[in-house]
Amino acid sequence: MNSTTVLVTGATGFIGRHLVPALIDAGFDVRGQYRKQQGQNPVVEWRRFDFDKEADLRSLVHGCKAIIHLAAEIADPGKMDRLNVGITRALAKTAVEQGVSYFGHASSIVVYGSPRQADVDESTSLIDPLSSIDRQYSAEPYMLEYARTKALGEMALLPFISDIQIDILRPSVVVDSHGYLQPIRWKTARRALHMHRRTQYIHVGDVVAALVFLLRRSIAGGQTGFVPYNICDDRSGTYQALFSALLSREHTAPMLPRGLITNLDLAKDMIKHRRLEVRYPLGLLNFENKRLRETGFTAPIGWDRALAEALALAAPGHKLA
Repeated sequence: MNSTTVLVTGATGFIGRHLVPALIDAGFDVRGQYRKQQGQNPVVEWRRFDFDKEADLRSLVHGCKAIIHLAAEIADPGKMDRLNVGITRALAKTAVEQGVSYFGHASSIVVYGSPRQADVDESTSLIDPLSSIDRQYSAEPYMLEYARTKALGEMALLPFISDIQIDILRPSVVVDSHGYLQPIRWKTARRALHMHRRTQYIHVGDVVAALVFLLRRSIAGGQTGFVPYNICDDRSGTYQALFSALLSREHTAPMLPRGLITNLDLAKDMIKHRRLEVRYPLGLLNFENKRLRETGFTAPIGWDRALAEALALAAPGHKLA
């Protein structure tokens, strides 16, 4: 039995609810941080801790050998600096002081912004959080702030890389099986405008499996450093493929020639954001997870199985569209 205690922040959030039982199944003891409502798993050492109000992290971290930091603010821009940057830095500092050996930090693919090339791997430049974000990323204002603070959160961990193993975890669009069904309810016009785009979906089961795998790998290796991983499914299909798999073709929207609609998509963003340079939005990017595959990790679910599970959720005769 592995006696390593893992602190999971945001343990009752979407990914946390799936990660906690996976860690327990892998033989870890889990301390789960939550803000409002405790989780139901009786095996977990639940700790109520509000990052908005409490600053002393020592009691939360004490006794843990690893941390997977999932907690983040995505909705309220006024709170993003404190949680996504300040708490991330303070948690890493406390981890080093308390002898923690592993720090897995859940960042996001938004740190790449809207790059000038469509292919993205861990060597692709990130947005510069100290410059104007709206010139680097095509997104809504709250998401611009989220991207800025997530990039700053990664930078805040750099002073600790000689003392602890830090894995930067950059997931794409994390969904469960129900998530694959959501676009089917789009109106015809929206379908037509997005069919050429990639979903960038990755099943939450694959994300959790990757997090547990990287944690175990780090503990076995006993190293220090700073390694970013794109946690994505490079087989994630387009919305056209999604609609074709889940609906009969007569219920999908007509699709303009792919090259034409892609160029129109890029031109629309240039006009909307008043830019002369071409930058690729999320749906036109090809995220590469080569670094994760090089570790020997294999996703247990993947695109095809995820679609099959989504289809199974639809009862016979159920109208999805």
